[in-house]
Amino acid sequence: MRTDIKIGLRRLILEKQYSLINVVGLAVSMAGALLIILFLQFEFSYDRYHEDYQNKYRLAAISRTGGDEIGLAVNSFPLAPLMESQFPEIKNFTRIFPLSFFFRNMVYRHGERSFHESGVFAADSTFFDFFHFEFIYGNGQTALQEPFSMVMTKSMAERYFGQGDPVGVTVQVEGLGGVQVTAVVEDPPVNSHVQFEGLLSMSTLAHMRSLFESAFGPGASWAIFENNFLSRVCWVYLQTVDGFDPAVFMDSHWEGFYQEHLAEMEDMVQSSSSLKFQPLHTIHLQSKMEYEMTSETGAVTMMSPEMAGVFSVIALFLLLVASINYTNLAISRFHKRSKEVGVRKVMGADRQQLIKQFMAESVVTTMAALIGALVLVEIMLPSVNTLLGVDITTSVVSNPQILIILLGISVFVGLVAGVYPSVYFSSFTPARVLAQRFTPGRGTTSLKKTLIVVQFIISVFMVAATLVVNSQLRYMNNKDLGYGYDHVMIIEMQDDVNMNRAGVLKNMLLQEPLIRDATVSNYFPSLYTIQNSLEIETEDGFQMFSLNYAQISPDFKGFMEMELVAGRFFDWDLRTDLGEAIVVNETAVRQFGWDDPIGKSIQANYLLSEYSGYDRRVVGVVKDFHYTSLAKPVEPLLMFPMEDRGNFLLVKVPGSDIPAAVSAIERAWTSFAPNNPLVFYFLDEAIAGLSQSQQVLSTFFGAFALLCIVISFLGVYGLSAYAAEQRTREIGVRKVLGAKLSDVILMLNREFLSLLIIAFVLATSLAWYFMGQWLDGFAYSTRLTIWPFVVSMFAAFFVTFLAVGYHAWRSMRRNPAETLQYE
Repeated sequence: MRTDIKIGLRRLILEKQYSLINVVGLAVSMAGALLIILFLQFEFSYDRYHEDYQNKYRLAAISRTGGDEIGLAVNSFPLAPLMESQFPEIKNFTRIFPLSFFFRNMVYRHGERSFHESGVFAADSTFFDFFHFEFIYGNGQTALQEPFSMVMTKSMAERYFGQGDPVGVTVQVEGLGGVQVTAVVEDPPVNSHVQFEGLLSMSTLAHMRSLFESAFGPGASWAIFENNFLSRVCWVYLQTVDGFDPAVFMDSHWEGFYQEHLAEMEDMVQSSSSLKFQPLHTIHLQSKMEYEMTSETGAVTMMSPEMAGVFSVIALFLLLVASINYTNLAISRFHKRSKEVGVRKVMGADRQQLIKQFMAESVVTTMAALIGALVLVEIMLPSVNTLLGVDITTSVVSNPQILIILLGISVFVGLVAGVYPSVYFSSFTPARVLAQRFTPGRGTTSLKKTLIVVQFIISVFMVAATLVVNSQLRYMNNKDLGYGYDHVMIIEMQDDVNMNRAGVLKNMLLQEPLIRDATVSNYFPSLYTIQNSLEIETEDGFQMFSLNYAQISPDFKGFMEMELVAGRFFDWDLRTDLGEAIVVNETAVRQFGWDDPIGKSIQANYLLSEYSGYDRRVVGVVKDFHYTSLAKPVEPLLMFPMEDRGNFLLVKVPGSDIPAAVSAIERAWTSFAPNNPLVFYFLDEAIAGLSQSQQVLSTFFGAFALLCIVISFLGVYGLSAYAAEQRTREIGVRKVLGAKLSDVILMLNREFLSLLIIAFVLATSLAWYFMGQWLDGFAYSTRLTIWPFVVSMFAAFFVTFLAVGYHAWRSMRRNPAETLQYE
């Protein structure tokens, strides 16, 4: 074996062009495949580092109202303790309450430092029994037991205290008072679906009356959620005994439990529900429910089991394309090694020895490519981590599975690329291979052509798919959303005082020459709307529907440039609108079956505010606008009016001088709220986040399509080099007889062109089907046209002509006297 490896290394060094083509092609494909495999490994590692993760579940809800069914990642607060007390299969529970979703006005202060924190949640004292996060200071068993206790992540603690142990220090929270830091933990790793900056003890919620009143109206307190089975407001996690089967549990226990504790309440609001046990380690990839913890701001998680399958296929494509190159080049150049095989057989070498030698050469080439692939991965990894927001590493020490992955890739490529040439080379008799002119058999030629076709199919498919994805992205980016969102700045009003005085800041900013318009709202497009069950007047009487609604100011329509199609919008001069009026979108009119929507009654008994009239009347209808991702169809939306006080101030600034406008807003904010930090972002950036997954997908497809084209070019380059070399004398004769360069290019291209046409037909059929299926997943998609496939074919033709043309040009430059001197 040592001798075979030495021969392989020697041949790798001596045959520079052949070796370079093989090593570069294999290295590029292995680097791409390795990046994909590492990414998939990372995606499947989510939440698997928590102890006993196999027996931990998130308790989601399937809610049914008026024939509509919706999956909710959240559930009711009293459900988990009741289940634990009644069912021995439930060992423990913990709950997480999204403070920033309900109280966007919480500002945290210590000394001169103050921050508006959106990543702080309330959690049960059992939180650290479920989730393993490394403690820097404090004790996880007691950190969240007492009211007014708070756990901070390392990054949050450093913002307030710098370095050092802050345990025991008090932080002031707007609307709550002082809370004591009881522990500091490392920041949650990226591969945790539970992400937070800080945790307040759940028992603190009972002492937040002023915050509840500011959010839900006078008299509101934690009690509105604490014992309410219908208010699904927190993420609920259960730990079960070994061998727990969710399906068996639901069949055995749910119906009786539901009838005893939930049926009567849900009948009152004409709804029903069931539970869904989500295994902890599957949430990241498989759960795409409403109110996911990672998508509160509207961002879409890219990965799914289906997408993981797509990336796996792309990795396989890359390895196959490179392996095909190796096999084809090895077969094509066998005429150079035929006499070597014959001589070795005459000298007594048997077939097994020859197979071993050729496989050793394949392994040497693969290992050289693997080293190159690792270098490429190290170079590309920082960009990949930034693009995907992940933390992938290639360290064998921190991730020993990488070694297994590397060996797996090497074995796969070595076998796929080397087996056929090894068996093929060793199969001939000495008499045949030592003949004056050896030519491969018909079966070998057919195999080579088949492999070339497969290679071109993969390349054309990848390029066409990339173009279709980009076409869909352009369609989504250019589609009219039904409102104006350019240069809209969103300012967080933060605490109660600022929220109630939002109209003051609005008027201050409208005095600035650079501020074009402003409005106050509790909602803006791309932000999650609130969803609740409301009674709607229909032709068959009042029916219960689960609907999205938003609270906005009367000038919201003008600010967002929305179109009114019937009736009127809210009027500042009609104070009765605050408690009686409602505006709906066109989809709501269609769903409710209204011929004339104006005046129809909506009983909004679930709106908790001082302006929540029980019986409201529709006063207007706005044209449908896309308030969530274009991947979803427009759903019914109800809009309620509010005064100039709320969570957000939306400001329009001129696109020609945004920095100056921001400076003006900062000056106004400093005068308006000198003790609070200014927190703002732009609406177009929030909307762009809704298509983030498709943007990443497009980038990935484009990168790997380019890799396929590069590898295919290397393959065609090598094959055309040997084709030109085999036909050197023929080219010399043709040149003597007056042939032009174009004639030689056409001659050498003829075989490739026929194979390209076959590949185009097959690749187009496959791409048309699969990309059509992908586009069907969008509620609004572009039409599938022939142009992406034509462009992909031209790309393949260009690569082929470039490679073949180069070798034809080199052959034509040679003096015919040199090529014909031995004839």
